[in-house]
Amino acid sequence: MYILETLPGLEEPLINEVKGKQLFNGLVESQTKKSLIAYKISKLLAKIKFKDQNDLLYQIDKLELDIEKDFFIKCSNKEMELEIAKALIKKGFNPDPKVKEPIRIYLYDNTALFTLVINQNNEKRDYRFRRYNQSTDSCIADVLLQESGIKENDSLMDPFCKDSIILTEAFNHGIRRLFGFDSSNNIRNSKINIKLAKAEIILEEKKFNQITKKTDFCLTTLPFISKRKPSTKIIEEFFKKIFKLSKKVGIITYNPEITTKIIKLNKLSIEKQFHIVKGSQNISIFIFKPKKLS
Repeated sequence: MYILETLPGLEEPLINEVKGKQLFNGLVESQTKKSLIAYKISKLLAKIKFKDQNDLLYQIDKLELDIEKDFFIKCSNKEMELEIAKALIKKGFNPDPKVKEPIRIYLYDNTALFTLVINQNNEKRDYRFRRYNQSTDSCIADVLLQESGIKENDSLMDPFCKDSIILTEAFNHGIRRLFGFDSSNNIRNSKINIKLAKAEIILEEKKFNQITKKTDFCLTTLPFISKRKPSTKIIEEFFKKIFKLSKKVGIITYNPEITTKIIKLNKLSIEKQFHIVKGSQNISIFIFKPKKLS
């Protein structure tokens, strides 16, 4: 059994992907370790039900753990981390922060999950050589793809492709009719990434108002609206035009409040939505009900 960790708000897509069940905020239990949405993947070593701290430490003393003698512990409860480490040292284990596969312990509802981390950076991709400074998180890109309902024979465009993360992840899902548009600098970065990924994606240097290509799907990350560049014009233009180009539209936005207002003004029907907090960032995913192309 495996424990997969994701961002709070993405549990449902992760459950759908791995056919698992939610244990707690951000935690899903599954029989598979294969996931493109999970950020951290661990093998479940033991599950302990306990009454209080003393009971937990008592049960750890009796626990048989199939791990190397050297360990590095991370615990979701920092106050308990030191006490559990002491209990493991008492059993003959040696703390070592250089251990590649650390023990991670999750505590929730008087339950302790002892896990061995087998992939602690699952969001990293080998092909990401050039990154856009507002680049899309690859795990979040995969949520958009998997939840959109796109199939291998569908065509897909990303009108703000940046470093082509969404398109490259789509290629890895077997989708072959892929089209990306952006500025010359971003297209140059995209070409480096897709070459490393050995992906085949048609890229063009075009502004959004120059795009005439029609596709089955449009999946994209909307441009970030900053205090330095507060104009919402490009997002307003996007929603007015995109449903004339693509049947099904899905977006990732790092300006959820502003985007939600524009969605309401345009009276768009939302099929699915996910709201995420990643560090200091508020991120939303919106997938809209399909429309017939005009």
